[in-house]
Amino acid sequence: STEIGIRKVLGAGKKELFRQFIGESFLLTLIALVLAVVTSILLLPVFNGITGKIFTASLLLQPWAIVAFLLLVIFISLLAGSYPAFILSNSGLISILKSGVRASSSGGNLRRSLIVFQFVISVFLIVSTIVIRKQIAYIQEKDLGYNKEQIVVLPVDYQTKAQYDALKKAMALHPRVLG
Repeated sequence: STEIGIRKVLGAGKKELFRQFIGESFLLTLIALVLAVVTSILLLPVFNGITGKIFTASLLLQPWAIVAFLLLVIFISLLAGSYPAFILSNSGLISILKSGVRASSSGGNLRRSLIVFQFVISVFLIVSTIVIRKQIAYIQEKDLGYNKEQIVVLPVDYQTKAQYDALKKAMALHPRVLG
């Protein structure tokens, strides 16, 4: 609030202050996005090892993904920067320099609801992570009733389907094929 007071003394208007808050929010959100993408790329081998799937970093670098990420950054920046921008750019200069910005009771209610909303999201993400981890562990440890390492899987197309019986007889003749 002191910074805003000083900027107002130096002649900054509501539009400049609003742009400053949105700009700062955009910059922080963009940095968070870059860190998230880099962390995702670095942890992708660990994730592939846990899930048994093969995902590549190229999925995150597709043009549609980049556009989606940038739209998300813009949306989050506007959402996160607009509340402080409206409150601080509309407060009076004397009140800012004298005692800082005091939020009204309605602002306090909004702030409390946002904190509760963040808490609910955090609890949801923690519970979801635990459930997903248990599901992955169950899938990896479940006895399927057969040895999946000694099974031949062939793609079925019209030629394979037409020659299924002949292919089955030919495989059954091999001494190492059990069934």
